[in-house]
Amino acid sequence: MMMEAALDLAGPRDNQLRQHLERIRDQTKEGLLEVRRTLQAIRRFESTPETGLTAIFRLVQSFDRATHLRIRLHLGDAPMSFGAEKDRIAFRVVQEGISNALRHGRATEIGIQCSRQGAGVAIAIVDNGTGFDVPAEGFGLVGIRERLTQVGGTVEIHGEPGLGTRLSVWMPLDEAGAKGEP
Repeated sequence: MMMEAALDLAGPRDNQLRQHLERIRDQTKEGLLEVRRTLQAIRRFESTPETGLTAIFRLVQSFDRATHLRIRLHLGDAPMSFGAEKDRIAFRVVQEGISNALRHGRATEIGIQCSRQGAGVAIAIVDNGTGFDVPAEGFGLVGIRERLTQVGGTVEIHGEPGLGTRLSVWMPLDEAGAKGEP
């Protein structure tokens, strides 16, 4: 509504301003529709009982269908489950990484890799978005950092303007997870 009001204020004589405001209005509408589609896909997904890498695979499928993103998922040699609490953490890491790449980085491609690393599992999420000079951690990344710290894990985020962002996490596996057992 505010964009329409700005268009009315621009008047018929300022054609360049009107065109610019119309592009902003149209892009805003497109962005809002994309966010709504994404949220609907996630909401449908969150009612499913999958855990571990199966849940991450389904989440990636939901984002892939609901957005313009091209997402490549490589599960590597990671166990199918890391344990209930760590499965939830891994799910939230991937969910937050994809969401941030879409919302803040305006990425078109994302690569997600899960693999064993030492006595734990590593998850790396790399996008081709806008990157950043100084990382700004919102509530989502702060929450992930807190959860990972509680289970003895780590999180690193690196970005470079114009070259995208890399979110890397590591968390230790307990004995059952280290053997690949759920």
